[in-house]
Amino acid sequence: MAQNYDNFFDKLIDQHNGYLHISLLTSHGVDRSYAYPYIRKRKMRKVARGLYCKVNMQPDMMFVVCSRNSAAIVSHLSSAFVHGLIDEEPDFVSITVPQGYNAMHLTDDWVRVYQVKKELLSLGRMELTDLYGNHIVSYDKERTLCDLVREREYQKHAGDEQIGKAIRKYFLPDTDRDINKLLEYSVALNIRDKMASYVSLFL
Repeated sequence: MAQNYDNFFDKLIDQHNGYLHISLLTSHGVDRSYAYPYIRKRKMRKVARGLYCKVNMQPDMMFVVCSRNSAAIVSHLSSAFVHGLIDEEPDFVSITVPQGYNAMHLTDDWVRVYQVKKELLSLGRMELTDLYGNHIVSYDKERTLCDLVREREYQKHAGDEQIGKAIRKYFLPDTDRDINKLLEYSVALNIRDKMASYVSLFL
């Protein structure tokens, strides 16, 4: 019987790109207590509550953060990387959560948390597959660019060079973009004049 469960876990992990989600077991009719001997035997790494990965793989931290926090949306430079607006993956994962969200459990050095009004949280929200093949929740290119412009204007911290690269790349002629949507978002995010100046500069 144990070997049958080993085979089941092997297949489940292969189906989920090297991860074992404990929460998925009940939907398969398997008691979660059977997972822990397997986890110990395979020396799997715990990367979040109820989430384990193969011992020899590097965890996809964007995916890990999304798995830990259903309210989190990958944003800013992390979203820019997902969309190919910057070439180098940031050393930290940027996420956006609703204003008032208790983010005390997100004190890791590699997580940067932004808060927005609840009515703005879903603006540009999308589900996609990241560069590691995992499903995450992120923002589209236009919301990402608006967030980066806001950050450049109001926060002025490390990463400004990467922000500049993302802005310039968005406006390249061969880039898939939606200027009307970009300006629509900029109105909602109160950066209409600044965004219009970028549009005039690059187009």
